[in-house]
Amino acid sequence: EGGVSLAAGGGGASPMVLLSAAGGGALLGEVEVGKTMRLAADAMAPTKRIAQRVLVLTADDPMAVDVLSLDPYHAEEELVVRAEHLRPLEPFERENPSQCVREGSSVEEENIVAVAEDLKSKGNLLFKLRDFGAAIEFYRRALASFMCPLQDIPLGAFVLIVVANRLHMAVVDSRGTPGEHVVFCCLFEDQRVELLDVDKAVADARQGRVVRVSRSMLKGWIIPEQRRLLCALHNNAARCDLSLGRTTRAIWAATAAARIAQLNFGQGAVVDALCTSLILRSKAFVACGGLSKARRDALNAVALRPDLKDAAAVCRDVEKRIARRQREDRKLAKEIGKWADKAVSSFEERKRSAAAASAEEHQTGMSGGGVDNVGEEDGELLFPVEDGGVSSEEQEGAWGS
Repeated sequence: EGGVSLAAGGGGASPMVLLSAAGGGALLGEVEVGKTMRLAADAMAPTKRIAQRVLVLTADDPMAVDVLSLDPYHAEEELVVRAEHLRPLEPFERENPSQCVREGSSVEEENIVAVAEDLKSKGNLLFKLRDFGAAIEFYRRALASFMCPLQDIPLGAFVLIVVANRLHMAVVDSRGTPGEHVVFCCLFEDQRVELLDVDKAVADARQGRVVRVSRSMLKGWIIPEQRRLLCALHNNAARCDLSLGRTTRAIWAATAAARIAQLNFGQGAVVDALCTSLILRSKAFVACGGLSKARRDALNAVALRPDLKDAAAVCRDVEKRIARRQREDRKLAKEIGKWADKAVSSFEERKRSAAAASAEEHQTGMSGGGVDNVGEEDGELLFPVEDGGVSSEEQEGAWGS
């Protein structure tokens, strides 16, 4: 049914399920034990339409194939799925990733761009299949092709670096001593979200702080002519991270795209890429509860492109969320106020009860038998006068005097 047929493996071979198009169409692939395949997004719950790579464990029944999740962005778990929901991997996914320029290798700019464009197109194909975990690997490999040894980065080049856990744009000013593998960069201190005049930004940076940059601090070499490609790669990575629920990584990727798009070289500012990165970062902030930062990015996107429907939609969504949170906060404040009033009233009531009880106790002690009864019990003194004490006659004489 549905173009799936079971083929028994002969001679002790592993069983396999032949997966073909409905109606006897062309063969799409075969499901066999030990094979890595893609579990289609339509096999997942409606709230989690994400494809993922799986390892086939059993293939005896086309209606119940046991698979193991291989995607590093999902929890490792065994699933039972229908064979019709399994797809073969794309041919390029089975190729050796050494085709990508090795990170840190010294290559020509033309080769870097060609490799990055090829990896980006492959990532886009996987993104359309909703296999975000596989797509982001290709985007990151494309970005890694723009990484090179520090000593190969020309002076005056723009780089992305991490300083104090924040992503900054900087310009390479000088190199360290031979063999030290560090460069000294002038930091762009201005973190405002707006298009920057490059000449002015560089002049301000050279008057400001100089940072010693090691290999681990470097996050990318910005080739001005390839800003659009770099922004697209970072924004696509941010989309994948958002879909996978990894909001912190999405914020970093969108911030990297924004920093690159801010550079205005007079060759046509990358305004659309900057708006996209702000929208993505706003969504990431919403996902992690940072509504004030989400509003800031949404308003900046609208200011840059008032005609952009996506920016206006995100801005409206953020405002609605803020209004809802304010209503919830007011409701919670009222509930806390009621609870506090009730607690104070209860405390005052207990305090009044305790005071009344104390007064009643005191009154009872004052009128519980009079002075004549103090020290007497059944008409006898509690402490009788011993022999040799004061006689009754002496007492009378004393009182009489």
